[in-house]
Amino acid sequence: MDDSRSKTLAVNDEEDVTNFVLYHIENELFAVDMVNDSNHILGVGRDSQPDLFLLDLMMPTKSGIQICRMIRADSKLKNTLVVFLAAKTE
Repeated sequence: MDDSRSKTLAVNDEEDVTNFVLYHIENELFAVDMVNDSNHILGVGRDSQPDLFLLDLMMPTKSGIQICRMIRADSKLKNTLVVFLAAKTE
């Protein structure tokens, strides 16, 4: 990743949504790593030390809320910003 840009780590289980988000975030000068499997997000996060986690709220194995709780419990990641994506209309 380019060190001059803010690092974002995004997780979404739907690859088409992931690609859409990646395209738009990178156009705004953010360096983005994408993970399509919520089970790998913490390991990737520990390795890349992002400035921001972008989490899908609803995923089949772990929800964005569950991942956020895991991030907050991790001493290396607990102060990282978290933003949720949701496709729900409510």
